[in-house]
Amino acid sequence: MQHTLYISNAEQIDSVPLRSVLGQEVKVQQVNDVQTMLDLSRLAHGIYFVKVTTGAQVKIVKIIKTKS
Repeated sequence: MQHTLYISNAEQIDSVPLRSVLGQEVKVQQVNDVQTMLDLSRLAHGIYFVKVTTGAQVKIVKIIKTKS
């Protein structure tokens, strides 16, 4: 799928909130696994930030969704 974001980690992922560039939370996914995927097909194109939270770490990644 073109609009799917795949996330994997060595440690169990707890949650994956997705925020717009304005800080609005547009999607939250509770995971409890070492991998997950987010369907981004319903999001408008633009810049988003994914916050991957594990028991020991927090990682924020910028993603850019473009028109297909």
